[in-house]
Amino acid sequence: MQQIVRDVLPLVGITTNKTSVDFVFILRKRIMEDDAKKRVEKTRQEYKIMWQKEKEAEERRKKELKVVSEGLSDYFRRNKTGTWAPMAVEMGLTPVDIGVIRTETMDRQEQLRRVLELWRYNMIMGGYGPQIGANIMIEYLGNAQMFDALRFLQPMLLKKLGIDVDVEQIRKEVKEKIALEARLKEEEEKANAEAAAIGNGIVNGINGDVNCVA
Repeated sequence: MQQIVRDVLPLVGITTNKTSVDFVFILRKRIMEDDAKKRVEKTRQEYKIMWQKEKEAEERRKKELKVVSEGLSDYFRRNKTGTWAPMAVEMGLTPVDIGVIRTETMDRQEQLRRVLELWRYNMIMGGYGPQIGANIMIEYLGNAQMFDALRFLQPMLLKKLGIDVDVEQIRKEVKEKIALEARLKEEEEKANAEAAAIGNGIVNGINGDVNCVA
């Protein structure tokens, strides 16, 4: 504030002991300009910090996907009987997608690369690109019940990314989820059957009344 006053005084040709309408007007204008510059600079710094954090987060997500992809490639290379199909289904790939990938190449690592490539493309087109990381890959593997693959990845994820994967806890949660979905489906089918039975009873009753009248 004192610096602004010192800058304004020469413009109106007065000393600090005098007052002037011009002085007050210019002073207010300078204060407003100074405040505006500070707000702009503050906003710029905030956006810079936010951009830097997002850039760091994006770099970490890329690293996470690279580690998981390489780990899965290693897993399928060693495990000749394993299949990526359940994971691909969880990722939203269609039976046609899976069939095309299997037809075009017999190399399992190349198949996996294409699965992940198509999945990432679909995620980006769906607006979820920036959110893709190791956690969502772990979730897909769990939902696909690929627990052996998770156990294989566990030490690698902990060492390279600091992510501690509790495979048994994931298995427990997935089993509970499957049981809940099965129970809800059974209850829905039962309710639909009861509703259909009631509807048939009403229709039969109406038909009986019509026959009696006739």
